[in-house]
Amino acid sequence: MADFSSLTYGEDYKSQFSPQLSVKNLLEVLLQEGFEFMEEGTCTNVKLLDGDTQADSKISFMDVPKNSADPRLSDVKRGELERIRKCKTSAEVLELQPGATASAAQKAFFRKSVLVHPDKNGFPGATEAMKILSSAREAAEKGRSDQRLEVAFDVGEAPAELPQLLSFRRQTKVEQADFWKLDGQLGFRSAITAETEVDDPKARSFLESAWRNGEMMEKGKLKADKVFSIEAVRYKQWKAYSNGVLRVMLNEVKQKSFNTRGQFGTFPEITLTSSALDEAMARENAAMGSLFKDLVESALSLCGRLNASA
Repeated sequence: MADFSSLTYGEDYKSQFSPQLSVKNLLEVLLQEGFEFMEEGTCTNVKLLDGDTQADSKISFMDVPKNSADPRLSDVKRGELERIRKCKTSAEVLELQPGATASAAQKAFFRKSVLVHPDKNGFPGATEAMKILSSAREAAEKGRSDQRLEVAFDVGEAPAELPQLLSFRRQTKVEQADFWKLDGQLGFRSAITAETEVDDPKARSFLESAWRNGEMMEKGKLKADKVFSIEAVRYKQWKAYSNGVLRVMLNEVKQKSFNTRGQFGTFPEITLTSSALDEAMARENAAMGSLFKDLVESALSLCGRLNASA
């Protein structure tokens, strides 16, 4: 096998080593490790460079197939908001059985969040429902699932149209750990990042124009003007799984960038996230470092199992 150190990561690495993996193999390993299916979908992520400030931003677009209804406005999404609005306790919000464990509460939270989160639910009231869902999970994890919960919000009417540009964030790396296997086996990257929302009408106009004109997916060249340039486009078909502690995104990624001359390359990808780590980041908790270590160790363990099954 070729010496890994002589290869160029981002080009040779993916073409040389990703064929040893397949979505089927990855899924089998996840199920064996006790992960349960949560949801699936598609999205397009874009890396944008601002030529004036040299700042990189990460943008996500919602993929809605032509002649299809927006999934954020489905009857199921509205129905879940109406159901939560009528709940009295955390157990009712999460639909937990008596004596449910903290892990069961986490899994229930993940299942409900895919219906309620404002990025996935376009009805007015979703933001308030998500806050209630988070409070219900916290209470259930502390053994107070039967305690009365204050629920007060209204479910509004569906808007005529929702924006397809979901989020526009500037990302800063706080800490990063890279693991590369010198024998050519699978490597991975773990990182803690801080994100801030960006409000830039000119950049939004540039991006929305490129999206409408198909310049992100269909054309070989990446759009640029005197100020902004699209550095990379990643189209993901993803499935989410959880074991109650970690959330795993199993992705099939099509990516094009300047390095690939505007041509798409396809490869599998796994993303692991921890809600406990996210909350610790938000609170600037001292436990953040320990949780990051746990996340890296979990990724390393899963990486080894994937290599063994390849």
